[in-house]
Amino acid sequence: MNTNTMEFKKISMTNSAGFEVHSIYPLCQKNNIVNEIFPFLSDIRDDEGLYSMSALLERFDLFDDFISNKGYLKSKDTDYTIMFHPFLRRSYSYLNEFNPYIVNLLEELYSDGIISDYLIALDENTIMQTSDWHLYHEREYWFGPKFNNDIPQNKQEVAKYISSLKENCLNGSSFTEYYWKSKKDGIIQLEIEELTSAEQPNIDNLYGCRYIHSLYDSKNMTFNHIDGSIRIYDSYHMQSRVYNTIDCYPKKEAQYKKLFRTDGSLPLKKWKMIIQGFLTYNESVNQYFNEE
Repeated sequence: MNTNTMEFKKISMTNSAGFEVHSIYPLCQKNNIVNEIFPFLSDIRDDEGLYSMSALLERFDLFDDFISNKGYLKSKDTDYTIMFHPFLRRSYSYLNEFNPYIVNLLEELYSDGIISDYLIALDENTIMQTSDWHLYHEREYWFGPKFNNDIPQNKQEVAKYISSLKENCLNGSSFTEYYWKSKKDGIIQLEIEELTSAEQPNIDNLYGCRYIHSLYDSKNMTFNHIDGSIRIYDSYHMQSRVYNTIDCYPKKEAQYKKLFRTDGSLPLKKWKMIIQGFLTYNESVNQYFNEE
């Protein structure tokens, strides 16, 4: 086929919150395009439409990163990358990454020699350009306003981010909420709470959740306070907290253990670094701050 006429573009749709969501990479889609570009694939395709991974790896390299990005096979001879079947993606959608549980497990068993080979379904109708591929960590933004470096312009609404698989594995977090609120005398308060998984108590059968409290002096345009604590919930109050956003949940129903505090003028960059340092392994912090 004439590869010069192939068009690569991101697939998009509008989600339930009204935001336009795009596929991770620009894609070119055409019926049976993969077998047209790589006709030798028909030789390793079985009667059920599955392909031998050991045979695929003779002509392709498998992108291999810690959690995400498995599922993509880059050609050793061209700038094209093929991928596993979209039914192996979360929600079967091109807008999501591949299910890391089964994809990573099969590759681990194969790499460790526990299985001699495995067969996998390919997306025969879609290709991408290898040069478009980049490291990607899937993060789930659920709702709420994005961060504004002009602090008084931050909307006083809750923003919520669901934890990725990697975050859940590393720190047991379930989701993180961010909430700005105006106080007296031009003081603006920020609360951040990282909720742990409700099924797994992490402190003597209680639930410990990292919590940030900070104050911004809008008259002097500087942060003058930040502290980090652990909010501790019993089973009953943890369930209640999970189903109520941070602006609605009564603080008196959680115990506190304050871990650090600093007062005085604090530059925006250093303020961000304190939050990033305390909420370590929380990818939503960088996403919320619009940083990588």
